[in-house]
Amino acid sequence: MTSRHTTTCENGIHRNNRTPASVNVTVTNDTTAPSVTVTSPAAGATVVGSVTLSATASDDVGVVGVRFALDGVNVGAEDTTAPYSVQWNSAAVANGAHVITAIARDASGNTQTAASASITVNNDTTAPNATVTSPADGSTVTGSIALTATASDNVAVAGVQFTLDGINLGAEHAAPPYQMTWNSSTVANGVHVIAVVARDAAGNSRIAASVGVTVNNDTTAPTVAMTTPINGGVVAGAVVLDATASDTVGVAGVQFTLDGANIGWERTSAPYTITWNSGSVANGTHVIAAIARDAAGNTQTAAGVTITVNNDLTAPSVALTSPAAAAVVAGSITLTAEASDNVGIVGVQFAVDGVNLGAEVTTAAYERAWDSRTAVNGTHVLSVVARDAAGNQRTVTATIVVANLP
Repeated sequence: MTSRHTTTCENGIHRNNRTPASVNVTVTNDTTAPSVTVTSPAAGATVVGSVTLSATASDDVGVVGVRFALDGVNVGAEDTTAPYSVQWNSAAVANGAHVITAIARDASGNTQTAASASITVNNDTTAPNATVTSPADGSTVTGSIALTATASDNVAVAGVQFTLDGINLGAEHAAPPYQMTWNSSTVANGVHVIAVVARDAAGNSRIAASVGVTVNNDTTAPTVAMTTPINGGVVAGAVVLDATASDTVGVAGVQFTLDGANIGWERTSAPYTITWNSGSVANGTHVIAAIARDAAGNTQTAAGVTITVNNDLTAPSVALTSPAAAAVVAGSITLTAEASDNVGIVGVQFAVDGVNLGAEVTTAAYERAWDSRTAVNGTHVLSVVARDAAGNQRTVTATIVVANLP
């Protein structure tokens, strides 16, 4: 079967007379707004610092975003995923009553504003008060001194920081008493400024009225000089060491040294002198010095004095010349001895059986009279001790026989 179509031509335009098939469609628009509720903070709450604003939202199709507002002004960006929240710094607004709300939006552009929540912002905006209590303004300080301060706040003081010339001194003090020890010798002499910075938990801070002090530490060492013995001197036995010392403030002590080692204890008052036994060291060259110290700890060492120690270390020679060893004696006899020394004999002591016969004989000839009748007949020991000025001694003995008639 052949199908035919009829066309007509009007004014050169061909037209098809077929009627097009119709299409049925159903249009369903989303006209339902989401539901939304502010869940935090609660209505009537008092807030401080950083606050989390949160809300719940639902929709018959789907929620595409929730935006928070404070007093009608948007807070941050729209949150497009649950849970719906944003962080808000309540310190960005004045203390007092404010209104928080949330606006939910669906894909069709329908929006719903949650019932508003009235809150009270009560941030601490009052800085603490602080005062430096020591040292006093205009005072002169030396050495280690105590720094003290007081601080108070309408809520609570979180910390107090001491400063010197605007630079922190040590760590912040988190609790009273607010005090520390400062060594003023760590800075140059002159005017310096001490202050404290008090801080509360909200971050408010206040600098106390500064205190100006004058640091006047003693930085000048004493002067000191050895006066005795003289440089190049030769010494023996007990030697007097003497020094002079002075200071701009005051000498606290003078310490004598031998070859760099202390001799005895420090002398804390003038005259600065000690007696030293040169026999405690070997003969030869030695260096004696003195170190002066002031109360601030400044020290000065005197130019050393080089001396030569020449102590007599050689004992005398001595011999008992009469009576001879093993002699037999009776009645009164004279005991005689000969003694010599490289320097000089200062004394010869005679003794019988260890008991001295009279005093030491100090000049030659060295002799002593002895009545043998004061001893019982029999064997006895005579001894002679020769001594020099250095204290060196030598002893000789001889055994004799006393034979007095009855």
